Amino acid sequence: GSYKDFSKSDDEDYEHTQVAEKTLYDHLFEQLGYARMTEEEVEIGAYIIGNIDEAGFLKYDIETIAREIQKDPELVKKVLEQIRKFDPPGVGSHDLRECPLAQLEEKGLKDSLVWELVEKHLYTLDKKSVTQLAKMTSTTPDRVQSALDIIKVLSPRPAQGRFAAPAAIVVP
Repeated sequence: GSYKDFSKSDDEDYEHTQVAEKTLYDHLFEQLGYARMTEEEVEIGAYIIGNIDEAGFLKYDIETIAREIQKDPELVKKVLEQIRKFDPPGVGSHDLRECPLAQLEEKGLKDSLVWELVEKHLYTLDKKSVTQLAKMTSTTPDRVQSALDIIKVLSPRPAQGRFAAPAAIVVP
């Protein structure tokens, strides 16, 4: 019989084919589709995701969003809490403190020394010595150092370096 020569492709342009990179929004909307939510909650979730910047931070507070879409702030808060459990950890946070706290909560470290350091002392960690932090938290310098080692590996921005940038809007 005859054999087809597969060494030469019919499609010589395969090297130039672009692989579609997922944006943060694609990733979040995909998870929203799998989430156990009512239709109303999905609508709220879509609005929230649409107001998350490329770094993964939510641009507006719960009250502003609730007012904008005319929904109960408690419901908006509930949906936001679910979105914050999406990947990447900390997505939908408002600032550089909320993001690592969300990551710690995901790791089950909510009532730990690490949590206390991030929640109460994040903005002074680089200004205090391990000994000073140990005194402030009534613990040992070794425990503080272990906690600081965990903090160092947390991402300050939820989506940092993980997703393609969304296409720029071109205005003619």
